[in-house]
Amino acid sequence: MNFILTMYKDIAILLVEDNPSDVTLIQQLLHDTEYSSAELIVKNSITQAVEFAVGQSSVNVVLFGLDLVNIADIEMLRQINESYPLSPVVVLTQEDDEAMAVQVLREGAQNYINKNQLDKRILRRAILHSIERNENYIKLKSAYRSLQLSEQRFAKLFHFNPVVALALSTFEGIYIEVNEIFLKVLGYTREEVIGKHVDDLNIWLDRASRNQFVRDLKNGEEVRNKEIKLYTKTHRVIDVLFSMDIVEMENGPMIISTANDITDRVEAEKKLRESERSLDILINSSPDQIWLVDYELKLVKANNTFFEAVRQFNNITVQIGDSLLFSDLQEDMRIRWSEFYRRALSGEHFTEEYEENRLQPDQPLCFEVTLNPVYNEKNQVIGVGCFSRDITLRKQTERNIQAMNEQYEMLSRATNDAVWDWNLVDDIVIWNHGLEAIFGYGKEMRVYTGNWWIENIHEDDQQRVIDELSSYIMKGDTNMTATYRFRCANGTYKYVFNRGYILYREGKPVRMIGAMQDIDILTRANNEIRRLSMVASATDSLVIITDAEEKIEWVNESFEKLTGYRLNEIVGRKPKEILQGPETDRTTLDRIRQKLDACVPVTEEVLNYSKDGRKFWLKMSINPVFDQRGKLSKFISVETDVTIHKEYERKIIASAKELSELIENANAVILGIDGNGQINEWNKLAISVTGYTKEHALGKKIMELLVHPDEWKDTDLLLRSVLQGYPVSHYEFAIVNRAGNKIILLLSATPRRNSSGETIGLIAVGQDITELTQYRQSLEDKVKERTHKLEEALEKEKELVTLKSRFASMVSHEFRTPLATIRLSVNHIKRYKGRMNAEAIDSKIKVVQQQVDHMTHMLEEVLTLGRTEESKIQISKRKVNFSTFLEGIQHEVENIFKRSHTIHRTLDLKQSEIETDEDLLRNIFINLLSNAIKFSPGKEDIFLEGRQEGEMLIVTVRDQGVGIPEAELPKIFDPFHRGANVSTIQGTGLGLSIVKKAVDLVGGKISVSSNSGEGTVFTVMIPVG
Repeated sequence: MNFILTMYKDIAILLVEDNPSDVTLIQQLLHDTEYSSAELIVKNSITQAVEFAVGQSSVNVVLFGLDLVNIADIEMLRQINESYPLSPVVVLTQEDDEAMAVQVLREGAQNYINKNQLDKRILRRAILHSIERNENYIKLKSAYRSLQLSEQRFAKLFHFNPVVALALSTFEGIYIEVNEIFLKVLGYTREEVIGKHVDDLNIWLDRASRNQFVRDLKNGEEVRNKEIKLYTKTHRVIDVLFSMDIVEMENGPMIISTANDITDRVEAEKKLRESERSLDILINSSPDQIWLVDYELKLVKANNTFFEAVRQFNNITVQIGDSLLFSDLQEDMRIRWSEFYRRALSGEHFTEEYEENRLQPDQPLCFEVTLNPVYNEKNQVIGVGCFSRDITLRKQTERNIQAMNEQYEMLSRATNDAVWDWNLVDDIVIWNHGLEAIFGYGKEMRVYTGNWWIENIHEDDQQRVIDELSSYIMKGDTNMTATYRFRCANGTYKYVFNRGYILYREGKPVRMIGAMQDIDILTRANNEIRRLSMVASATDSLVIITDAEEKIEWVNESFEKLTGYRLNEIVGRKPKEILQGPETDRTTLDRIRQKLDACVPVTEEVLNYSKDGRKFWLKMSINPVFDQRGKLSKFISVETDVTIHKEYERKIIASAKELSELIENANAVILGIDGNGQINEWNKLAISVTGYTKEHALGKKIMELLVHPDEWKDTDLLLRSVLQGYPVSHYEFAIVNRAGNKIILLLSATPRRNSSGETIGLIAVGQDITELTQYRQSLEDKVKERTHKLEEALEKEKELVTLKSRFASMVSHEFRTPLATIRLSVNHIKRYKGRMNAEAIDSKIKVVQQQVDHMTHMLEEVLTLGRTEESKIQISKRKVNFSTFLEGIQHEVENIFKRSHTIHRTLDLKQSEIETDEDLLRNIFINLLSNAIKFSPGKEDIFLEGRQEGEMLIVTVRDQGVGIPEAELPKIFDPFHRGANVSTIQGTGLGLSIVKKAVDLVGGKISVSSNSGEGTVFTVMIPVG
């Protein structure tokens, strides 16, 4: 206890007491206790105590003095508790009421002491116990709050748990709570579960296990991750990892269980075990060796073939876990396999071949081994997977095939044919060296497909060869032959004779073997002979055969018909002696001469003459013929009459020239563009419109020459569309001429095609519609202008409707008060006229007259505004003495307002008279001065100042009244507008609108400046003449 007293002696005590003697008493009692060093803070009112609490950390105890405990005192106690929530309160009172003491304690006081019984012992004990109880209460409250937070976190964890969760009463086995995953996985609703006994739901396959789990928990043992099976509502069995624990809650202990659904994992593990068993069976049935070693080269797994091979070659038996670099292993094998394993463990995948001669030194066995590194989930090499196959038989077969191929190659080189072997099943054709020697293929490869073979047959022979080959196969023939032209590597064709043998298997062709013989020279010679024979006997072309000196030996019948010469007339003569004339082109004859002297074929078109002098055109093909020794023996000339073609060509040229002239001189811009967008046609009008000559335009890109960059995208789309075969018509095409001016062409464009129908560009025809476009734009501008005027008229109409509405509102508001006054005065006269003297009646009539005048004034303002809106006011200018005019206006306004304000007038005029409309001027200044007086209550001075500047009079009306809010300044000249700060002052809101209209009519200007509460200044500028 002494420790406790010492601990609390340096404390802060707040005394709330308004009785000075009681304060002195308590100070003395505290001085006689161990609290003599305590800080005593004295406040003589509840208000001071509450204010002291603001900004203070805390006091250790509050001594609250109450002389008479009543309802008000209870309220003050509550204020103390609210101001010092962490400090205990001891109530000191003169009352000795047990019921009131209970109420005080209920309101939060820690103790209740009667001042009459107060001594140092009671005070000391009250302070000590209050502090202790308060500290215990705070700790308890904090612990309770922590418990609540813990339970809230537990509830969140329980309900948002991603696995099945349930809570059971510890002893009864009743479901208290389940989470959403429980309901989803097991298929129940909350109503079907909560409050039910565990046996009611029947979700356990093995209830004995559940009971055992509960017993284990009660014995202090853990139940964690037990694999069990549960029933769902539909009696589907699921596998779960089950855990249970007993948790102490506020309402007592309960069993919390979780179940993680592992059905998919269990099923996957089952399938994995089945797959592993199947894989073991497959591996053990393999004739190849398969094994796996770890990073230390110890055997992890192997098939039966591997164990048998180790026993056979090394005469030992290995087991799982043994090192494969065992001591009995031969040194060369140890070195080889050490290197193999090292490479694989470094991450290399590879396949190697090696020989094994330990069983049969003269007949070694060949093996192919493949090693692959094995990785863990961290991508680290943890072992090597190995596969070894006996390839001894394959190697022997390869050597036999190689020997046969060498023999075959030697045999094929003994012939000049291209020998081939076509595997029809795999579509692979293997050729010998003849493919390269004859046709130039096969330097890099001699293996091709059958399709490659077919594609290299001349297109005129291709289908025939395919049909012949198909015919052989359909008939089941074993021998085939075909003659055709085959393409060489340089693109030329050679005649070949192909013969082959067809192999069948079960009635289906599987292979063809044959040889392709070069018969090109022989075939071409035979063809030449046949061609000359046919030309000589049946052709309509002219045929001339001369000797080496170009003397005619023979001509055919067609020659005789066309020229008129008989054979016997011209034998021994040279063709030039009888066929050439004055118009025969000498340059063409010189070209023919050069080719004939060089003994090379020549083809030319030459103008010749017949026996009777008729001109005709011949296309002649002259070929030299050599004997077996290579010596020139004769010339054979085959000539075709092309006179009709030449005439047609002449007409086409003439038409083209005429069309060219038409394009050149057309009254439209005509331009041609090739497939690359370059200009290749440009007529005179194009030069005139654009300013670019043909030298500037031809060969240039139209986009770069004529089109503004902003139009490139649209122009590119246009050109592409036409070049793709889609003509365009009446397209407004914007270009920029050489001077930089924008030109609008009404363009039509169509694709330009060659004789094969292929699009090679486009031709475009355009009319300059720049002026027409500008005219159209001006029309559109006029339409816009008239539309704008109509919209303005419509807006004015809307404003008029608004004005009418505001007028109706104004009339109903501004006329109501005068009418009410008139009615009141009239009723008063009617009711009391017998008792009223003449002076009283005149007074009432005067009131009526004033209200009538006021209403008349308002109507005149409305009518005046209406006349100005309808422009019905006629301006009537005359000479006006402005100084006299203003003086009269001043007196009139002062009289109207019964001299309630003083108008100070100051004028500085260069001329006394001005020429203006006096009535409008009167309207302006009466309204401005009236407003200045009306809106200056309590401010008697109004200032009217005028001066002349040049041809303008500048008059200001200034008051010191209520002023105009800044936000309302833009609206003050609007009809019916009244400021928000003058709603109590009579007015229609028309005066300033009328002033503005009047100022406009006399050709002047008006402006305003104002500050709310400081007055307003109106400035009017009026022309003097």
